[in-house]
Amino acid sequence: MPLLQVVASSSSTRLWRELAGEIILTLGEAFEIAYQMALKEKAETEAEKFDKMCLSDGDDANSVSSKASSNPA
Repeated sequence: MPLLQVVASSSSTRLWRELAGEIILTLGEAFEIAYQMALKEKAETEAEKFDKMCLSDGDDANSVSSKASSNPA
């Protein structure tokens, strides 16, 4: 194999490896962003559920928090 082909082949392989590495990093970053968005959405959903539970708990005269606040120890 002529020297020029060896050098070209080596450079080409290195280039493909660098490009593959960049693609893998980009995909990893995309998955990280998607994961963070899913965590944020879950936290917001849980906060909404908690708020609804707290609001409905305040209307319930038989709730534990109502009993605790109306019956001093």
